Amino acid sequence: MKKSEANTAEGAIQPQSGGDFAVGEIAGDVKHEMQLNVGGRGATQRRLRNYQVTMIGFCSGIGTGLFIGTGAAYAKAGPAGLFLAYTIVGSVLWCVMQSIAELATLFPTAGSFPHWATRFIDPAVGFSLSISYGYVFMIAIASETSAAALVVAYWTDLTPAVVITVSLTLILAINLMNVRFYGETEVIGGVVKVTCFLGLIFVSIVITARDRIGFRYWNDPGAWTNYNGIVGPKGHFLGFLSAFVNASFSFIGIETVVITAAESVNPTYAIPKAARYITYRIGSSTSSARS
Repeated sequence: MKKSEANTAEGAIQPQSGGDFAVGEIAGDVKHEMQLNVGGRGATQRRLRNYQVTMIGFCSGIGTGLFIGTGAAYAKAGPAGLFLAYTIVGSVLWCVMQSIAELATLFPTAGSFPHWATRFIDPAVGFSLSISYGYVFMIAIASETSAAALVVAYWTDLTPAVVITVSLTLILAINLMNVRFYGETEVIGGVVKVTCFLGLIFVSIVITARDRIGFRYWNDPGAWTNYNGIVGPKGHFLGFLSAFVNASFSFIGIETVVITAAESVNPTYAIPKAARYITYRIGSSTSSARS
């Protein structure tokens, strides 16, 4: 090709000065869309090890909803209602977790699912999801600290305000740490929660060892309870619906494993592995509700 022809062809693809957009602007937008370390405005540091991500995925949903709130839901719904509520919520959550784990593996960006909603659906959806998710965790933090004060009250007469203040300070300090230290605290906390969970099952077996209960109480007084004195199927159904609140709250936090994709050293390996462990986590919660 002659030089004059080359210049003519090059000029044909140059952006016009009065146009709505330029080729350089499109290339810049494409480059920005393909940046996997950046979601929204800020960058993250990839320092979470694979075992830390796995532990976060397995233990993040174990908390006050399972240890403390299950008793009240059991009294309102009975063993059958509580088991069905956990089974339904766990099944729906399993489908959701597999879906967002795939997204986190393919797009390990900062911002997680609010960013994906903005990118693939609409900015309004991403904004509303961010606001609602932040609101949920504001409530969860208050609930966790209140539950800590409730548990400590069984051992001492310490003022609940002191326990809540110390808990909030620890939460703030841990979240301000380097991401790798944060991962280590999650691992330690996860080990403590799993130990408590297994200890609870072991103690239950020891308590009932002398007098095997089995499914005795499924027959008398029955697998269902009458919600607020409403007898019959209507009361049983209302008790079953009331257990949905506790079942949903018990699983809050289990989705945080996909947020670690933006800070994981190897998200393409760690996130799918953590998603597989989530299956056991949901199954263990459902089994504990049944027992």
